[in-house]
Amino acid sequence: NLVGELARQGVLPSASFALALRAEGPSRLILAPDEAAMRAVGVAPGGLAWFAVDARHGEWALPVSGVSVDGEAVEGACGGRGGCRAIVDSGTAGLVLPGPLARAVLKRMPGLGDCSAGTLAALPRLAFALGNRSFEVEPASYVEVSDVDPSHCRLMIQPMDSDDSITRTAILGQAFLMGRYVAFDQAAGKVGVAAYPHLAASDAAPAAPSDTAAAA
Repeated sequence: NLVGELARQGVLPSASFALALRAEGPSRLILAPDEAAMRAVGVAPGGLAWFAVDARHGEWALPVSGVSVDGEAVEGACGGRGGCRAIVDSGTAGLVLPGPLARAVLKRMPGLGDCSAGTLAALPRLAFALGNRSFEVEPASYVEVSDVDPSHCRLMIQPMDSDDSITRTAILGQAFLMGRYVAFDQAAGKVGVAAYPHLAASDAAPAAPSDTAAAA
């Protein structure tokens, strides 16, 4: 890939990059981020939670040990042996979940109604347990409101059904990335996640203990 090739040629000091995304205000792509670059966007160098990547398919896939809706665990959601894997993908707008999990989550969602701020505020928060950390996704991130007609909106949560191992695979897109600083270290095979200041203060709430949690 481009970052790896630039590092091989000596253009970059390391095969790494970071995304710092916001729904409003500046978003950034940082190549070969160092501590100075992190501090420049308000992220403490020691504030990242690092997770080993499952790179068998050339993806930035992280282990997921559980999913909850407003603090209540979704039964059977990635809690079994091996858990689930979540691909971090900035090219996906919302959240793509294994079919059974997506339907279980959507059953807990009230109707969107008139898409007013009050209606959206009443929607539940989702949380994904990565290793021993829990990362929330708020309604403002997983609901898309039309710029043309604000009375129209849609949930950005999609089911993915398959007969193979992909049934235990989720895709965490922009809905998860928004308001976060996410570092991708290709050489070390790991991903680091931290709050992008002022927009994800709920990050890093302790997750329920799980035997399948794994972090690096």
